[in-house]
Amino acid sequence: KATVSVLNCGGAGAALPRSHLRGRCVCVWRQHLKMSRGGVVKFHEVHEVPYGAFSILSPHPIVVRHVSYPSAYHYFLCQKFHGTDYEATIRQATSLWEVDRYVRRAEGMQRGDWEGVKMEVMLLAVYYKFQQNPELLQLLLSTGSKVIVNHTPGDAYWGDGGDGSGKNLMGVILMATRKKLAAEEKMKKREGGRGRADEGPSPMGGGYSGP
Repeated sequence: KATVSVLNCGGAGAALPRSHLRGRCVCVWRQHLKMSRGGVVKFHEVHEVPYGAFSILSPHPIVVRHVSYPSAYHYFLCQKFHGTDYEATIRQATSLWEVDRYVRRAEGMQRGDWEGVKMEVMLLAVYYKFQQNPELLQLLLSTGSKVIVNHTPGDAYWGDGGDGSGKNLMGVILMATRKKLAAEEKMKKREGGRGRADEGPSPMGGGYSGP
């Protein structure tokens, strides 16, 4: 379904429509990297301390629309194979090795609109991961206005390609999530510190419920 919303790249520029994540927002992160005085946070392997937790592979559970997933990675791939027999199988996988084995078996069965919705799925997964895990939320907010870079050789889409030539879309999503959650935390303090719901407000705003 078509949705209209705005992403703000967490201090890295003006508000941008999600459709621009593949283009203009990528340029923005590079420009911000050049101008940044706050520093840079880089992450790659999930076992790195402390920022390996920024990896989509980190074993932090999330709940989306009352369904539990062992990690954001599980949710992302369940959505990729939504409507197939592999959706439930992937959700129940107990290790990354097992997840990847099922993904290989499901090759060619991904949903037809995947290329058009995978960015929204990743944004939702990352938002809920940090919104629902307090220790991760504090880690993310502790980066302040630093540029976040998924420093991953061989991945020029979600990462920076290892040499800064990549799109760093995971870094962009993390910075957008950081700004959104920082604003929500300020709002909670103004409203008297009400507790966080299991599935707080949508990162997209309004009544968005995911692709």
